[in-house]
Amino acid sequence: MLKLYLVGLMILLVAILANIISGALGITSWYDFSRLIYTEGSKGLRKLSIADWGWLLLLYPFLLGLATKLGEYLFLLLKK
Repeated sequence: MLKLYLVGLMILLVAILANIISGALGITSWYDFSRLIYTEGSKGLRKLSIADWGWLLLLYPFLLGLATKLGEYLFLLLKK
């Protein structure tokens, strides 16, 4: 149960930081993306840049995967 909690906590913290960074860089976050699709439908997809698509589909999921590994590593450190 502790492992699951730590992994979830790391994912949450990394997601928050990633969203702060994407906002500071002017890159579309998943929150912005969902709002865009809600308000403009599929026409909103054309408003995204290559950087937005790279962030949403490559870098953001990769960072969350790293957060999972970080949570597992933290669990192993605490387990010792």
